[in-house]
Amino acid sequence: MKPHALRPTIIIAGCLYLFDGLVVGQGVIGVFVFVVALLAGGVRMLMAVHKKDQAQVRLRAARIAVYFLMAVAILATIYINNRIAAYQAERVIAACRQFETKNHRFPDRLPELVPEFLPSVPRAKYTLLYGEFTYFLSYEKRHHLYYVVFPPFARAIYSFESGRWSTFD
Repeated sequence: MKPHALRPTIIIAGCLYLFDGLVVGQGVIGVFVFVVALLAGGVRMLMAVHKKDQAQVRLRAARIAVYFLMAVAILATIYINNRIAAYQAERVIAACRQFETKNHRFPDRLPELVPEFLPSVPRAKYTLLYGEFTYFLSYEKRHHLYYVVFPPFARAIYSFESGRWSTFD
C-alpha cells in the first residue's frame, strides 16, 4: 500500500468530521458514511481476498478503519458537547436563580445576567449551528431555558417555575 493512497480518504473523513461534528453536531452523516464504507469497502475487500491481492486488502481495511475512527470521533465530540451544554445550563440556571433572589423576578433575557451573575452568556455547545441557549417566556407565563441535544430536534428544556428538565421533539 502506497502512503499517499489513503490521503483522499483521510481528507474526506476530516472534512466530514468538521462538518458533522463541529458545524451541525448531529452524527448522522458520519455514521451513514461509515456504514456505506463498511458495506462497500467490505465487499471490495472480500473480492481482493478472493483475488489474493494483499495490497488491496490492506488498503480497503485501512479505509474502513479511517471512516470508523471518523464516526467514533464525531460521536465522541457530540457526547462531549452535550455534557458541556448540561454543565453550562446549570451555570445559567444558577445565575437566573440568583437574579430571581435579588430582583424577585426572573430575567427577561439572558444578557441581564451579565456581568453581575455571569461574566458572559455562555454558549451551550461548541458547534456552529444549534450551539446557543434559548431563553423564553411561554404563553403560560413560564420561563424556560433550552438547548438542542440532537439537531434539529430533541431539545432539553428547563422550566424555572417547576424546576424540572423535560425534552421536546
